[in-house]
Amino acid sequence: MSTKSAHKLATLPTRANAHPPRPRIVPVLTLILALLATLVPGPPGLAIPPRLAANSDPVGSFGGAGSAAPLFWTGGGQRINNTSFESGLQPWAQIKINAAVGSSAAVSSTGFGDNKSAIITVLSGNFTPDSKVSLLNDLSGEQVGFGGALRLRATVFVSSMTGNTSADRVEVSTTLTTSHGDLRTIHYLFAAGTSHDLHIRYTDSNNNSRWDIGESVVFNAHLTGTYDASDTTLSGSVPSIGAQLNNDPKLDYVDQNSNGLWNVGEPIVYDVNNDSFYEFGEPSVYGGKSQTVTDIYIDVPAFGTTGQWIVLDTNVAADALAFSSVDYAGLNSVRSIQLVVSTKTFGIQNRDPHLKFYDSNSDMAWEPSEQVIYDANLNGVYDSGEPVLCACSAPGIGAPLSVDPKIKFVDPDNNGVWDSGETIVYDTNYNGVYDLEPMIYGPPPRGGTLLMRGLQRTTIASFDQVELYSATGNYDWVRNGSFDTGTLAGWGQNSTFTTSTAASLSPPYSAEGNVTGSAMEMAQSIDSRPRVESWTRFKASVEVRNMTGDLPADSVDLWLGLIDSRGKAVSVYYYFKTGDGSIPFNTTDTIYHKAPGFGKLTEWLSVDAGLLNETVAFNLLGYSSPYRLEVIVVEGVARATSSTTTAFFDDISVYQPWKPGSSPSQIYATKGSNSTYTYTGANIPYGSFYVDIPGAQTILNVTSPEGAPLQPGEYATQPAQGLLRITVPSSTMFKHAPLGIWRVTATSTNALSTLYVEDSTAKIMKAIFNLSAQVNLVSRTNDPLGIPQAGASVNLTLIQTSSATVVGAWSGKSEAQGWYNITGMTLPSRQGDYLLQATVQAAYVGVRIYSLILTSPRGPEPGPQFSPVLLALIGGASAVAILAILTVFRRRRRGESPTKTTLSSEYGDSSRTLTYGELVVKNLLQQCHNTIPFQTS
Repeated sequence: MSTKSAHKLATLPTRANAHPPRPRIVPVLTLILALLATLVPGPPGLAIPPRLAANSDPVGSFGGAGSAAPLFWTGGGQRINNTSFESGLQPWAQIKINAAVGSSAAVSSTGFGDNKSAIITVLSGNFTPDSKVSLLNDLSGEQVGFGGALRLRATVFVSSMTGNTSADRVEVSTTLTTSHGDLRTIHYLFAAGTSHDLHIRYTDSNNNSRWDIGESVVFNAHLTGTYDASDTTLSGSVPSIGAQLNNDPKLDYVDQNSNGLWNVGEPIVYDVNNDSFYEFGEPSVYGGKSQTVTDIYIDVPAFGTTGQWIVLDTNVAADALAFSSVDYAGLNSVRSIQLVVSTKTFGIQNRDPHLKFYDSNSDMAWEPSEQVIYDANLNGVYDSGEPVLCACSAPGIGAPLSVDPKIKFVDPDNNGVWDSGETIVYDTNYNGVYDLEPMIYGPPPRGGTLLMRGLQRTTIASFDQVELYSATGNYDWVRNGSFDTGTLAGWGQNSTFTTSTAASLSPPYSAEGNVTGSAMEMAQSIDSRPRVESWTRFKASVEVRNMTGDLPADSVDLWLGLIDSRGKAVSVYYYFKTGDGSIPFNTTDTIYHKAPGFGKLTEWLSVDAGLLNETVAFNLLGYSSPYRLEVIVVEGVARATSSTTTAFFDDISVYQPWKPGSSPSQIYATKGSNSTYTYTGANIPYGSFYVDIPGAQTILNVTSPEGAPLQPGEYATQPAQGLLRITVPSSTMFKHAPLGIWRVTATSTNALSTLYVEDSTAKIMKAIFNLSAQVNLVSRTNDPLGIPQAGASVNLTLIQTSSATVVGAWSGKSEAQGWYNITGMTLPSRQGDYLLQATVQAAYVGVRIYSLILTSPRGPEPGPQFSPVLLALIGGASAVAILAILTVFRRRRRGESPTKTTLSSEYGDSSRTLTYGELVVKNLLQQCHNTIPFQTS
């Protein structure tokens, strides 16, 4: 405060007392009128257009649907029709093999998570073949390509299994085709019977109580527990006489004839996981392996569990690695899925413990010269009166009697014990069947007569939710078309082709064909028979290195075999060189092309053809679409005996691109914080997928269908042409539901970089404006790298703070430099605090607010309308105020001193005091403002 001002404040009271008071009625009345004017309605404000921002958004935030992002996936969806049997058994085909009456496949009224399942019941038919009932789903026409993301799911409920042979089992099997014409089957086992024979024993050389590779395995014929001359060594060195023999329950055998006993020739394996079934990789102890060339067996988790649902969820491609590398490289499609229940009649050998023999030479085995005795009291010695069952004399009383398990009898009454008169034979091969073997007693039976009693076996299981997902996006139907394995795996070939590094379009390998005076050919079948679509492109590259022949038949070509909708075959040929420069004329079912660069030597010539266009000509010749691809062949010919043709082949493919889609997004922005973006991929088929989002966004997380965020390494990010690509591989998707909802959440800085209000004349940014002032609203949007966002959707909203009322809204697109402005806009005529909010929606979103105050130098803002009652109240208050003023004047004339008080700083002048009348008017008007409800215009 200046010295002059301080002096003025100090002298005011003195000056007031020294001079007679001047009349103040005019300024007081002026004050009253000004105060009353605040209650008079002013001119109408701005028209309020519809607000474009979401009404539910609070000031300073913005959310809603955002821009969609490109989404690409490889999955082809569910490939099995009627996975849960809700509509019956069709299209599953029922197959019965040797199944007894009562065997069937039907729909059950209970299922796994639903109301139906397929229940298969099998009763065994006889001893020799397996009894089997299965449901087959033929996929040969479904384009189920074999790839790294092939996923099989099934649930199985094993109700009953009474058999104990390797033929008693419940399985889901998938049969695969190879590009060179073979079939390979994977058996997923849910339960299997046991096959164990106590005669199979081993020498425990390291005393660890289990069999180890290298330890001898023998057939201990008489179960003595020690090795003797009657025993047979099956594996390893022959033990010394008297060596101890031990039992290991994991030494098992394949009971091929289901007689419950090991027979010579039946494979013996070491059952590592003790599941009573042979799997690929378990040690073979004796005999051949069980179907390891064309079939592999895999136990599912919870193998052998009965009475509850067992779930299988497996990557078929990973399981198929158990086949040889050549086979695996050639696997190209899934031919079928089969649900199998099987069983086998079991034979209880017709042996009676009373039937013994006198071992005259102590070799523990019966010979025709040795007596067979019925040991009635089972005391192990011959007693007087016990029957001698041979055409021979009785041994001496008290002679020791021995057991030979090969001594069996024919049991016509099936009572399980030998009865007088029943034939006794010696089952030399231990197979439970009479094969013209030595007779001991009674009339000879017919060949093939059983020496065992059959027991019918039963297996029952239910199947539900059998699903197969095949990923054929980003897929090449040609196997090993670039020969990068360094082999010709996948191709059926002859000796005229080898892999080579002498020339390759994509190093290091190509296929080299070299022939003199003959022809060379290499082919592969495409068993999925993919349909020729607009996207189907055939690519191949060939370098003809040498061609000495000059005949039309001297040639290097590559051709495709197709079929039309009715199965009629057609062919498309691409020639790279011929001896005389000519190619064959087109025929009704064959089209011939010269490849680009036809005829050039020592130069790579490439074909890149849309196959759909290649088939157009066939439509005019009596064939009909759609066409399917079945075979691809590369070949060369050197016709004359002395001519030679040499060519290299590389990069042969029929490619199916990624499947395109769109990922909708949700956005959210708030002032002072980063913006977020959530991109959703719903029901993406199992395989892999990627999403391309704006490149300056940063990934926060990727969440699985179960809502859990993926761990580091479970997805990948990489720049891709100004975008950011987020890829989730099939190995990650396999861990989660195959048709769930995936979400990618990203963030970026506020894209609304600039927002303010400026005087439209002075072009100066301000925060305080007069009522109804002419202004410009200025906004700008940039991406997180500072580059302007052109064409972004911008919303501007003017809000009166006290009532949260929208008094103006504008929307439009930003220009090339990111600006979106409203020029020459008239501000409201009502004073108070206001907020200008801007939101931007484009590749990057944001929100920003700007505060401004509207005021007037001419006095308070016009007030609202009021009712007649209010007018009466105000009039009464005014009369009281005037009366009070007149009273003051009368007192002054009488010399009375007025009451003094300090003026509140809200009136803008604290250098004087209020008179009594002024104080009364102030208080009355303040009460009116506090009690009268205003009505807004």
